[in-house]
Amino acid sequence: MSISSTENFASSFMEFRRMSDQNDKMKSWLKEKLDECIEEDSLRGEDECRILGVGSGGGEMDCFICENLQKKQKNIFVRALEPNAIEMNNFKANVCSNKSLDVVKFDWRQVDALDYFKETPDKRFHIIHLFHVLYYFKENEMNVIQQCFNQLEVGGRLLIIQASASNRLLCIRNAFAKELCSVEDEKFNRISGDDLLFRINRLGYKYHSDSIRSSLDVSQCLADPKSESGSLLWDFITGVDKFVETSPNLVLQIRNMLTPERAVIGDKTCIPMDSIAITIQKTHL
Repeated sequence: MSISSTENFASSFMEFRRMSDQNDKMKSWLKEKLDECIEEDSLRGEDECRILGVGSGGGEMDCFICENLQKKQKNIFVRALEPNAIEMNNFKANVCSNKSLDVVKFDWRQVDALDYFKETPDKRFHIIHLFHVLYYFKENEMNVIQQCFNQLEVGGRLLIIQASASNRLLCIRNAFAKELCSVEDEKFNRISGDDLLFRINRLGYKYHSDSIRSSLDVSQCLADPKSESGSLLWDFITGVDKFVETSPNLVLQIRNMLTPERAVIGDKTCIPMDSIAITIQKTHL
């Protein structure tokens, strides 16, 4: 039952983005971290600031990073790892439409991080980010965190954002894991940001964590699940292509998890989409 259509996933993801304030909240946090880099002058003496995006998607966060760092650094190099061809094309289109990024050097790679790290990378990076992508790695592939850390320059930062244990979407995917996933996909993790902190502690990395509070408007899911918006949101929430059409009985069960602890704002019904943001700075080789 897992999503197989990359086109459908891209559409459902865009609808999620439209109905959630998650990206705005992520950008607020990210700007603080980038301002810290600038204020600490940690890029002083660097001829080129290098950024690695793991699962960059449409590149909105990579572009946001570049726009902010351009205040301090003229030479910026971005290597984006994104296996979804549709998202990669969206990334390229976003860059082409932003004239301020003309001077940034982009290296787009339609590959996942595991394949990328099979060969020793030719560069080290000052910023590496994993924003809401660690769900897509199997339990035995979580060493991608160490692999990313190893590719940091001294003083560089590994930035991770992952849904917290209270994130309603993550709660739904955990509660209905067997119903929503195929046998193969059951090997994929649904790790929360809280769990990541335990793992990072075991690795011995020094880190700082922040909470990012955000929400998702699920009004259409509840009022009209067969509408275009409602249907796409159900697909994103469950990770299943055409979920409302193929699983009407399951819709009723999961619907109950959309209503507790909800927040009604005007005519909107919202659920918590909180995340944990983690900053790991490499202080020595």
